[in-house]
Amino acid sequence: MLYRIAPYITVLALTVTACSSRPAVVRKGGGAGSDEADANNPKTNDPTEVIDENGNVLLISTAFPRLSHVQWENSVKDVLLLAKGPGLSASFLADPPGSIFGNDSSLLKITPNLWSDYQKAAEKVAADLVGDAAAMKRLVPSPAPTDAAQLAKAIIEPLAKRAYRRQPTAAEITALSALFAKGKEFTGKTDGTTAGLQMVIVALLQSPNFLYRPELGTGQTGTTVNLNANEVASRLSYAVWNTIPDDTLINLATSGELLKESVQKAQAERLMKDARASESLTFFYNKSLRIDSFLNIVAKDKTKYPEWTPDMNEALRSEAAAFIKDVVDTSSKGLNEILTAPYTFVNAQNAPLYGLTATGSEMKKVQLDPEQRAGFLTQAGFLSLNSTPTETDPIHRGVSTSVNIICADLVPPAGTIPTLPKGSDAKTMRERVEAHTGKGTCGGSCHGNMINPAGYALENYDAAGRWRTLDNGQTIDAASEYAFPKSPMPFTGPIEFAKALAGRMEVHSCFASKAVELIYGRVHDGGDAALIKRLAEASMKGSSTKDIFLQLLIDPKITQRVNKE
Repeated sequence: MLYRIAPYITVLALTVTACSSRPAVVRKGGGAGSDEADANNPKTNDPTEVIDENGNVLLISTAFPRLSHVQWENSVKDVLLLAKGPGLSASFLADPPGSIFGNDSSLLKITPNLWSDYQKAAEKVAADLVGDAAAMKRLVPSPAPTDAAQLAKAIIEPLAKRAYRRQPTAAEITALSALFAKGKEFTGKTDGTTAGLQMVIVALLQSPNFLYRPELGTGQTGTTVNLNANEVASRLSYAVWNTIPDDTLINLATSGELLKESVQKAQAERLMKDARASESLTFFYNKSLRIDSFLNIVAKDKTKYPEWTPDMNEALRSEAAAFIKDVVDTSSKGLNEILTAPYTFVNAQNAPLYGLTATGSEMKKVQLDPEQRAGFLTQAGFLSLNSTPTETDPIHRGVSTSVNIICADLVPPAGTIPTLPKGSDAKTMRERVEAHTGKGTCGGSCHGNMINPAGYALENYDAAGRWRTLDNGQTIDAASEYAFPKSPMPFTGPIEFAKALAGRMEVHSCFASKAVELIYGRVHDGGDAALIKRLAEASMKGSSTKDIFLQLLIDPKITQRVNKE
């Protein structure tokens, strides 16, 4: 621990504490799948909201969004030109829940415990780096200037440029150079370059200019602040790559060219062609559809489901990940394909669940019976996640579909609904659920109109996701009607259900609102309604997820922040 640099770090800590107390957004209810999101309805006297000139309720955004733990890892790697992230954020105080993608700026604060985590991590990263000759070589110019002041500046300037995501000021270079010069005194090392670089890295990784992405802007128009070019560069880079802007973006920001519409569009297109954009696309669906939860699937009863193996969870997660990547990255398609594609990926573990055989662990693309399978909701991972070890679970399948696919606002029932009673050979699962929570019961409003119908649609799949036509010896009835607020959606079975969902504006609005949250790092509000509507219409007509992301990157909203007048 570098206790002797405390006077320098204390200044940074005080700055960070001040930043963390800035006003921030409070998440609101109201799903995109409802008639109107709550954010579109004017409210009064809420310090986290303002109403714009069009009567839209806007959520005030912090001027100091903090890096998420994922962004911290990526940023440290790219600032210091490392081959991989340091992996230290796993021990940080966990980011708070409440954000689908972990990047909602309204939730990311710096607490005393997290500040301590940052200090320890900065010191360890710096010590490890200067102990690695190859890593040092990447940061020290060759040939190195012989003059001490020139050497310090040659090392510090590019480092600070990457860490601050802008050109450092002369005063900042001077302050860091002074710290560099005291390196031997603070670290006890005899080599001035090694000691100085270690001290500079410790300071940079604790700077509020690194830990936060300041968005003070250049001026205010009504309820919005216009961001400056450097702030726009960071918005674009963190939206798509989850890390610092590269030299091209920083140089365009320094010159001011990035604020030109044509230049911003060209850069957005360049970012989307990078391999890191592919990671962002798959990450979007992974979190939206809760694919990581497949690792937590409860093992199925081996007697009833002999195909179920101990490594099935990982196989089902890998299947879903391969499917998503194929749709949105390889094939450049979008939500329609996610919901309706009659194919998946199998290996030796999960193939038997589809009545297929395969060898090896590699996932291979296979066509499925289009009369039995259509997209993500009919794949074994989703179906088995929302089932018990021995039987299907229409209620949880219906809840998951309503919340994750439709963004429906499900109001918890009054009181406690008793546990679903055990069945008998005379009753199907649908009959049991209907008697327990269907229309006319205490759960009739949400369950009878939305949750249960969505669950009934998937009753042709057993607890392991295998296709079936009978339940307790009786023919399965998978027909029902989902009660969307504007108009009901009837269907006769799982395939028609999946295709009908792909044709609903509410479903595409749900995913458009989530895309806003990922790319803009905040929950959507009333000011986003027109943008979400436009994106949803494009998605329903077949636009790719790549194109949806690109539209968000070139929309004027990515250059603005909501603030009080």
